[in-house]
Amino acid sequence: MLNPKRTFTPRKPGFTPAPLPLRRKPTLVPVEEPTPTRRFTVLRRALAFALVVGLSVAVVASASGTQAFKSATAGAQEWFAVQSATAVQGWDRHLAQGKVVDQLAAMTRERDALALEVMELRAVQREHGRLVTLLDMAEGQGLTGVAGRVIARPTTGRATLRIDSGSVVGVALGQAVVAHDGLIGQVVDVGPEWADVLLARDPLHSAAVVVEGTEVHGTLRGTGTDLLVDHVIAGTDVQPGAIVLTSGEGDVFPIGITVGTVEYVSRSTGPLLHIEVTPASRPALLAEVFVVRHQQAPEL
Repeated sequence: MLNPKRTFTPRKPGFTPAPLPLRRKPTLVPVEEPTPTRRFTVLRRALAFALVVGLSVAVVASASGTQAFKSATAGAQEWFAVQSATAVQGWDRHLAQGKVVDQLAAMTRERDALALEVMELRAVQREHGRLVTLLDMAEGQGLTGVAGRVIARPTTGRATLRIDSGSVVGVALGQAVVAHDGLIGQVVDVGPEWADVLLARDPLHSAAVVVEGTEVHGTLRGTGTDLLVDHVIAGTDVQPGAIVLTSGEGDVFPIGITVGTVEYVSRSTGPLLHIEVTPASRPALLAEVFVVRHQQAPEL
C-alpha cells in the first residue's frame, strides 16, 4: 500500500540516473600457518600470564588474615603449581623437539651437499683417468698434439663431432684425430676454440691402411655406418680377426694407429677383395680425443 504522505517527483525528459558505484570484491588475505616458533611464543606468553595470576592469588592469600580464605585457596594454589610445572615441562619438550627438527634439517642439507661434492669428485677422477690413458697412448706412438673434450655430436647430416680445442691451441684443418683405442677421423673445420672432426665411418672419409703383420695395403672408407677396406688385390691372405692399422701413406694419418679388426672378407667386382672392418673405437662413447700435430720418426 502506498504511503499517502510520500510524494514522487516525475523524471524530466532526457534524465539519466547516475550509475551506482561498483562494490569492490573483498580482498582475501591468506592466513599464514603458525610456525613452530610462533606457537612456542604464544604458549610462553600464556604461561607467563598464568604465573602472574597464580602469584597474585598467592599474595592475596598470604596478605589476608582470615584462615578461611587461606584454606579455600590452598587447594587451588597447589593445583595451579602442579599444572604450571607440567606446562613448563611440556613447553621445554616442544622447544627441544623444535631444535631437533632444525638440526635434522641442517644435517640433511649438509649430507646432500656432500653427496653432490662426492659425485663431482668421482667425475673428475674418471676424466683424469681417461686423459692419462689418452696421453700414455700418444706418448707410446710418438705423437705430439693437444687433447680436446667432445662437446657436440650432430644427429643429422655428416658423421662428425665437435671438440673444445681450436686454432688457439694449434688445431688445424686436415689433422688426424685419435682416441686411446684407435682412429677417430680428421679435422674438417676449425674455429678459435672449437673444431669439427669428420668420423672415419663417413662416406667422405678415407685413409691408407695395412693389415698388421702383412704387406696387404688398402684404402679405408666409410659407408655411413660401417668401415670397409677396398683396393686389396684378390689372392692375398687376409683372415677374419686380423688387425688393421694406418699405414702413414700420404702423410695425413700417423703410422700404426689401430683402425679395427677384419670381420668379413669377400670377392668384389674385378680382381679386388671387399673387407669389412669392425672399428676399434666407438666415437659415440668418447668424452676426450687427441688431435695429432706431429709424429716422431720411430727409432731404428
